[in-house]
Amino acid sequence: MKRVFWMTVVFILLFAAAFYGVQKAQRCPLMGSTTSGKSAYCCAQSGIYRNLSVSSEQQSAILALDQGFIKEKNRLCMQLCQSRYGLAQLLLRAGITQKELDEKTAEVVSIQLAMERAAVAHVLKVKEVLTPEQAKKYMEMLYQDVCGQMDMKSCGFAAP
Repeated sequence: MKRVFWMTVVFILLFAAAFYGVQKAQRCPLMGSTTSGKSAYCCAQSGIYRNLSVSSEQQSAILALDQGFIKEKNRLCMQLCQSRYGLAQLLLRAGITQKELDEKTAEVVSIQLAMERAAVAHVLKVKEVLTPEQAKKYMEMLYQDVCGQMDMKSCGFAAP
């Protein structure tokens, strides 16, 4: 009875984490606005890019980069959800071994790593489109966006 209870708790936590991950992934890359049902144009027009005063040529280039990134991000997000679902299914199975759980967990982590790498690659590609002044401001705003969501002091970091 205890095992069933804990397996249920773990299952619920995994699905909550998957739901949060999907919701977070549906945001424009590092900008905080939703792309559901909209083109990547919302990303090039909102948040960080708007604050950089990009030219129409830069905006077109960024739009193309955003579209590619959103397509890749959505593909990886689907893989991540499927992998997490597979992990949850394993946890419900009787007689599951630690080796099986470790392999499935490694699969989840590898997809998360691919998502992080894709996001970093996208940031660097966008940075190349910008002037040096815009790029500096862009990186500062990204830093604030990413680090502003964390309690840096509790993680042992001081603001630069």
